[in-house]
Amino acid sequence: MSQHHTITAEIPYSFRTSWMPEDEREVANLKIEVVFKHTVKGAAPTICHVSGGDPGYPDEFELVRAELIDGDGIGLAPDHVHDLATDWLDDKGYDQALAVVRSAS
Repeated sequence: MSQHHTITAEIPYSFRTSWMPEDEREVANLKIEVVFKHTVKGAAPTICHVSGGDPGYPDEFELVRAELIDGDGIGLAPDHVHDLATDWLDDKGYDQALAVVRSAS
């Protein structure tokens, strides 16, 4: 079973302009609308539960679409926004995405 959900992600983006010293970075706080597909995974197929039970497979999130809502003064190519959103969804955004899915249930 899979469903699509939408969340607004706030992603810090570190960058350096050509006139900045090598060791300095600016940080833009990007707002990206993330549309993702949620797939519910079941228990892992096992024969024996020696460790007291198998936690099963984690739910999966797949990015469907990413749109930059607020670039905090910078512009990014759509492919770069997509990559940032994918990385966010796989890492720091996983728990937020899971909360969105649970609240929609």
